[in-house]
Amino acid sequence: MGKVIAAIASIAGALLIAFLAARPPAPLPADAPAEAFSAARAMVDVEEIARAPHPTGSLENTRVRAYLAERMTGLGLEVRVQAFALPERSRNILAKWSKEPSADQGINLIGLLPGRDRTQPAVLLMAHHDTVWDSPGAADDTAGVATILETLRAIKAGGARERDVMVLLSDAEEVGLDGAEAFFRDHPMAKRVGVVVNLETRGGGGRASMFETGAGNAAMMDLYAKAVRQPATNSLSVLIYELMPNGTDYTNAKKRDVPGFNIAFIGDPGLYHSPLSTPANLDKGSLQHMGSQALDLTRALATAPALPPKTADATFGDLFGLVVISYPPMAGWIILALSAGLLTFAGWKVRQAGVLPWTSLAGGVLLAIALIANAALLLTVINQLSLAPGKPNYYDRLAAIPHLELQAGLIGLAVLLAAAVQPGPGRWWLQLAPAVVFAVAGLALGAAPVPLLVMAALAALLTPAVAALKPGTWGGWLGLSIVVLILGGVIQAIYPTGAALFAWPLLLAGIVAAGATLMSRHWALGLTLLGTGAAVGCAYLLGIAHLAFLGVGADMPAASALFVLLCGLLLWPLVQGVVRPSWGLALCAALLIAAGGVALSVRLDPLAESVATYS
Repeated sequence: MGKVIAAIASIAGALLIAFLAARPPAPLPADAPAEAFSAARAMVDVEEIARAPHPTGSLENTRVRAYLAERMTGLGLEVRVQAFALPERSRNILAKWSKEPSADQGINLIGLLPGRDRTQPAVLLMAHHDTVWDSPGAADDTAGVATILETLRAIKAGGARERDVMVLLSDAEEVGLDGAEAFFRDHPMAKRVGVVVNLETRGGGGRASMFETGAGNAAMMDLYAKAVRQPATNSLSVLIYELMPNGTDYTNAKKRDVPGFNIAFIGDPGLYHSPLSTPANLDKGSLQHMGSQALDLTRALATAPALPPKTADATFGDLFGLVVISYPPMAGWIILALSAGLLTFAGWKVRQAGVLPWTSLAGGVLLAIALIANAALLLTVINQLSLAPGKPNYYDRLAAIPHLELQAGLIGLAVLLAAAVQPGPGRWWLQLAPAVVFAVAGLALGAAPVPLLVMAALAALLTPAVAALKPGTWGGWLGLSIVVLILGGVIQAIYPTGAALFAWPLLLAGIVAAGATLMSRHWALGLTLLGTGAAVGCAYLLGIAHLAFLGVGADMPAASALFVLLCGLLLWPLVQGVVRPSWGLALCAALLIAAGGVALSVRLDPLAESVATYS
């Protein structure tokens, strides 16, 4: 019974910690100290700017620009206007959107807040003031614009600055990043920019994450870690964003090797480019979190005697928004080696105790591969069930992400539980039947056949093999660790700044495993160590999985199988054999039925395609 309680407590604790860590901070009121960022003060600008959609060239855009120029002047900025010709592609998009005569030019607003030493490279705060045609854009990107205005006010209130702070409120971002391109290509002030802080959104809520930097970011990240009091960042997100085709206004600076930071919130994705993206629906806590990071970062950059130099890239990540850990990528090998040492020690101890046959360790290695294959198969098929017939609508899938994330979580828990209560060898045809059934269902639903059949074949072959080898608690745990160690080593060699995803949970697993062997005579202490490690480690992984799902989960459902493996690494000693196989498999079936129900609710959603604005 104690193991059951510990397993339930660990899973519940992980969910609670991850939920609390994902929440943005409370917005500060309008009477907050003058040197602080106040979401309430910034909302005054949001409400004025986001009255209505204001795409490039529209009359509403003209009104918004006039308001912004007046606000910037009132804050003591020297304001300049940059008009630029729109390329044909952008003009065609605007003609498609607009009921007004099509625009042939965009207009950037550029501001300058002088510092003490005008010869120093300047800090550039950047956001775009245009929207898509049918969205007021309270989030995208009015939140970024209002954040800049409130940040400037707070910086002025905080006293003198070492260097100039420049502002670019760009136009025509939504049709092709044209305003930022024109500024960095043509404007003489662009040559004075030493570092960029770009503010964006894709949604209407959630914590603001610093998801992109310039190349050679180690020194810049040291400054971020010291200056930002509510950090949210991870070098894995920087790596993933670099590998994706997406772009923001910072893209135009980064390709010119200008250092920078890109900050955005992407929660409440159904509000992205939606008519519902109004000031009333904007999460004020998200605005507060974006603003607090922007202010801390800009103040540190503006008052630094010299800007941090370009160095090497760093591996980094925040721990639950409390602190940022940053280190040279080569140190990842030390973490992996230390993890391997701790796990080897644990394996040696249990081998001495006679509870780790080599066959069980082999079964654990196959267990890890089977977990990935089964999870990827089920995630793919049930995600396919959530798709309505025809070509998926990008905005529908974004709006469905909270449901799809719940669906993925139910599937992951079901797969892990099914592995943990797997009955012994016998009736192998029953053990491979689920893979066959889901493969047939996936083909019927239109899933890509080649990857589907590969996943199904692996699941069908490995599941009976794992049952025959009986990995048990220690064989399963150490086998999972071996596979994660191999994957971590491969990623460390190819993409070292992304290896922390494997290295940190593996190090935690090593510490817990070694500690558990030393506490073998103290049952309660050992169980407490196992439960605490699993709760903290899985909470960390769930936080990364949440951001990854918001970014790519709707398009790459099988990628979530990796998090099933990593959470399985931490939970395995608690869930293995925790209940009778018949009870566990019944619960597994219930979880999959619930996941299928969520998928059907998305597929049959009567509001589908109601918020799409353009494709």
